[in-house]
Amino acid sequence: MRIVKLTLLFTVILQLHLLGQEQLKHEAKLFTDSTGQVFTRVDAPAYIFISPDDSTERLMLVPSNDKLANPMEWDGHGSHYIVYKNLKQKTNIRFRVLADGIPPKSEPLFTKGLLFSYNNTYFSEIGSEVVITATDDMTGVENSYVSMDGN
Repeated sequence: MRIVKLTLLFTVILQLHLLGQEQLKHEAKLFTDSTGQVFTRVDAPAYIFISPDDSTERLMLVPSNDKLANPMEWDGHGSHYIVYKNLKQKTNIRFRVLADGIPPKSEPLFTKGLLFSYNNTYFSEIGSEVVITATDDMTGVENSYVSMDGN
């Protein structure tokens, strides 16, 4: 019985340790590249606003009875278009939004001191050196955060 209690206590302590790392909260934001292309998260809501003049100060939400509007949702990773049909000129005016649904990938490159690695776990000597690169196929990477030894 004593072994069972010690095992249970050890299991609880181990679980608390494993769950103890606090996840960072990242600010949700849009990204516009140098060409003016807008990128957003794939799970970001989309609203249509209108302004009575050239100012962005007085925006008003365009109402809709459609249950899929306000907010609209992107249906997956990739290019999405908001289209206005101009019947007078018989053209479509398209607004392209890129919805990014694939997270960046980080890769370590040990330049000194790597003993061995297995899956996503690395064992290195004290004083080892590592360069971590993060890439994203769509929007790029603004910041990278690394946890070493749970810190």
